[in-house]
Amino acid sequence: MRKIFAILFLQILIFTGCSFKNDKIIVTNQCKIGNFYELDPRFSHKNQSVKLTNNQILNFLLKSIDKYENTRKGGDCTGFITVLNNENNGIFFDDKELNNHFSNRRKSQALYNYYKAKNRISMNNPKIGDLVFWQNTTRGIKNKKTGAITHVGVIREIYSDGRIRFVHFASGRNRSDFMDLKNPKVHKIGKKTVNSYVARCKRKNFCLASNLFAGFGKVTE
Repeated sequence: MRKIFAILFLQILIFTGCSFKNDKIIVTNQCKIGNFYELDPRFSHKNQSVKLTNNQILNFLLKSIDKYENTRKGGDCTGFITVLNNENNGIFFDDKELNNHFSNRRKSQALYNYYKAKNRISMNNPKIGDLVFWQNTTRGIKNKKTGAITHVGVIREIYSDGRIRFVHFASGRNRSDFMDLKNPKVHKIGKKTVNSYVARCKRKNFCLASNLFAGFGKVTE
């Protein structure tokens, strides 16, 4: 029985890619970029003495995302976000402050609570570099509307039709997937992926990214 439970638990982590509190943590955008909330205003990258512009800061983040795509860096969804955060001077969150926002053992929920407390959860107007949260993606609760935040990724690209490419840890690696909130029940149109699956379930449309979407974590003002 223990062996079966261990296998099931491992499968949950591999697909949903999200960790718990006691786990170890270790220019493409044409849109106008606001000031970054979390960064120290004196931010410099790799000990540069010159203050970087918001576009430069975003480009460093995008380079980090691209560098770790198709790798296992981070080991799960929040681990991947933490790697990016550490490499980019706390662009997403402050470690000490995040510890005050755990309502359960899930780091993804704590991150959502952190952004919610700062009034930085939005259901629209995404920007490249924002976080994306999903709910009910794990085995046991994925067919229920509990509102539990179980998965997180980061927006890498926004297309002219509003479709979003995000990078997240799933199926054992950091990978690109897609979401289109205007077409929540559509998986593919021809060969183009409109909404990727972010969980495995019998009701396939229910597990598309748009249907389990819980909000954007706004990174810039």
